[in-house]
Amino acid sequence: MIITTEELRAIPTPERTRTWNPIPHYEVLDQVNRVFRDRGITVLDTRVDAINEGVQAFVTHTLDIDGNNDKSFQVGWRNSINKSLSLGFTAGNTILVCSNMVFNGEWIDFRRHTSGLEIETVYQMALEGGPTWGRKIPGIWPMDGRVTGNPNPTQRP
Repeated sequence: MIITTEELRAIPTPERTRTWNPIPHYEVLDQVNRVFRDRGITVLDTRVDAINEGVQAFVTHTLDIDGNNDKSFQVGWRNSINKSLSLGFTAGNTILVCSNMVFNGEWIDFRRHTSGLEIETVYQMALEGGPTWGRKIPGIWPMDGRVTGNPNPTQRP
């Protein structure tokens, strides 16, 4: 079901345990938006899909890459607060982030919700997509030659 970002913020998150740390959907959204803000990236559209009473969220952001709103690039992520999905990020000209579990793009990275997953890790995951994004958005991302995540989206980590 397509929902607003305000509705996403209203979804309650269970308490963390010694071995599991669910990251609230709205905190993932805030960290991704923080990366966009820090890099001066214009977001043209954000689409939020939540299923199973909000325990799984699938989000795509369409970004302006030429300053004229006529060329775009997409960044997407998925998250769960019930141990059903790893936190995942993807980016590319065309991505798929679907509630039927299709998840694809030019760059993909996953991280389990273990006790070591903190909100700053979420920011870092989104930021580390920069080498892929930097090739598409000249002048936005400094290229340091380091590629992280899974560089081959056809192979799952």
